[in-house]
Amino acid sequence: MNKVSVIIPVYNVAPYLNRCIDSVLAQTYKEWEIILIDDGSTDESPSICDNYGKTHERIIVVHQKNAGLSAARNTGIEMATGQFIMFVDSDDWIHPKYIETLLNDMMLNHSKMVIGEKKRCKTIVPFENHNQVAINIKKEEAIPRMLKGEWISAWGKLYEIDLFKNIRFPEGRNNEDYAILLYLFEQCEHITYTKNIVYYYFIREGSITNSILNQHSFDEFYNGIDIYESCKKKNKQWSNIALFNITASIIKLTKQCITENKFKDKFNELRLYFLKNKSEILNNPELKLSYKPFLWALYFGKIPYKIFLSLYRFYYKISK
Repeated sequence: MNKVSVIIPVYNVAPYLNRCIDSVLAQTYKEWEIILIDDGSTDESPSICDNYGKTHERIIVVHQKNAGLSAARNTGIEMATGQFIMFVDSDDWIHPKYIETLLNDMMLNHSKMVIGEKKRCKTIVPFENHNQVAINIKKEEAIPRMLKGEWISAWGKLYEIDLFKNIRFPEGRNNEDYAILLYLFEQCEHITYTKNIVYYYFIREGSITNSILNQHSFDEFYNGIDIYESCKKKNKQWSNIALFNITASIIKLTKQCITENKFKDKFNELRLYFLKNKSEILNNPELKLSYKPFLWALYFGKIPYKIFLSLYRFYYKISK
């Protein structure tokens, strides 16, 4: 049987960690290894990991200094011995047939990557039956859909390990999934996709995606630039979508900078990028018309932009 390496980064998730690990132990497909990477946790997570490692010979536990999600995942990739690889965040859980379903779809469709569906949850929910037939999507269609926000997480997928031969997550940055998915998709002639729900994403306070504006909030902008520069060399449609993603980040982040009165240097950096690329951004066929007033206000500077935001919010409030 083919072995699947399940990589679970762990950081201060003691209340949820047992549920996550137990969902892998409950898999109907039994040829797997679990790699738990404790990324410098300060709660009970390290001891929970060690307890599982002592009682299950196929659970590997690594303790390392806190270096972030990307570094933890990269450690797991380096240690993986399976022919296939998957990622599970340690506060989430997976369907008992996650591996069985996606691996069967992979073999039947001769794929390098299979994508399953997710469900966002605030509590435990019943598992759905797996009765959906998988389809193949050519990468020429799959990549634009991914760039537009579908399948934008590393989890919820099963990969051939060889896809990661020359790819690692960018360490020191958030928004790390967007930063690498293009390069994974590019290696696949087609992507296999199933509507079967395999992944349960737990919505909780304090997670990265729920954080207020901080230094790492701007990683999506920097990752966006990297992806855009790569797409420019390959495909015009991809580059237009990637440029729109940068634009959306600029508008979101500049609004947050003004609202929270933080990161003046970052505000100026975002504005400068817009000014240097104004023609391409404003003439991008992917640009939404509703974004243009924000961009023109940003063009005239911080004070006009601040006034525009106040007027916009007032208008939005009274229009409701």
